[in-house]
Amino acid sequence: MLKPFQEYLRFSMIMNNILKHRHSIINNGYSYLIDETTNAKSKHHYDPKEVVASFDFKDRINEIRQKSQKAITTSN
Repeated sequence: MLKPFQEYLRFSMIMNNILKHRHSIINNGYSYLIDETTNAKSKHHYDPKEVVASFDFKDRINEIRQKSQKAITTSN
C-alpha cells in the first residue's frame, strides 16, 4: 500500500494528465471552428475575426498557433 504522500503525488500526476488532455481537446475544438486542424488542410480556412465568441477568439487562436508551432519546432 502506498503512503499518503505517495498517493497524493500519484493522484496529482493523474489529474495533471487529465487536465492537459482536456485542454488539448478544447484547443482542437477552437481550431476545428475555423478549419485549422490537421484533417482540414484542404478545406476553406475561416478568418478568426468571423467567429462570434464571449472571449477574444482571435487572441486565443493565436496562442494555440504559437503553442503548436513550438511543439513542431521542438519535435524536430
